[in-house]
Amino acid sequence: MPVLQEFCEQVIHAYNTRHGEKFCELFAFEDQSPIVIALRREMSTMSEIQCEHLIENNLETISNALSEFVISYIKLLNNSINYSLTHVYDFFQAFYNSSIPVFSSADSNYLLPFIKNLSTTLVVFAFHVDKMENLAIKKMKANGAARLLSKVFNIMLADR
Repeated sequence: MPVLQEFCEQVIHAYNTRHGEKFCELFAFEDQSPIVIALRREMSTMSEIQCEHLIENNLETISNALSEFVISYIKLLNNSINYSLTHVYDFFQAFYNSSIPVFSSADSNYLLPFIKNLSTTLVVFAFHVDKMENLAIKKMKANGAARLLSKVFNIMLADR
């Protein structure tokens, strides 16, 4: 079975069983993670469109938001090697943004540890990019991170 197909099945299982720890494991953003290594190896043999179609075929019947979230993760993995920090951050921010509809769905309390980890990474990454790139105040990545955190915080206030 293709690695990406198996990954989608694991995502479906974690989603259906509401297994927050499995989400943290599946969507780790660590270059040495066995999942990341296997996905990158397989994706190097496929076009981005082929990856998207495979994900959509597996996940859209479960949740469109989940499908878009996984596609954003795959795009992040594809755009995180040999690119500038700003480029990688922009894809990470898009990945974070795509997690919001998944998190705002009914009974998503199990995702709190995952969202907490993702939020921490977003802020740390934003500050790192701002420091390394010496961005102007209006272009600082921390501003975008703050807007996204505000969205998530408002979801927590409204739903929890």
